[in-house]
Amino acid sequence: MGNPANTRWTARKRLFIEELLLGVSGAEAARRALEGLDGQALHAGLLGLVHPGTGEKLLFEAPPPPDFQEALTELRTWQSQ
Repeated sequence: MGNPANTRWTARKRLFIEELLLGVSGAEAARRALEGLDGQALHAGLLGLVHPGTGEKLLFEAPPPPDFQEALTELRTWQSQ
């Protein structure tokens, strides 16, 4: 069994997305999309910063994890209907 605090956070996260961002009509699409997520629904595809010691500009790029990409695809498909 997972951490109870983490389970409550996941439930709040899902409720927030379903009700505030998608409205009632999108709640089922959000539930389906979020079912497969293994972790938080947060990803920075591009991150840049200036190194505090050297002043060098650093840029990092990373594609979303597969489960995150699948959720995005499902939500975008619902949104375009």
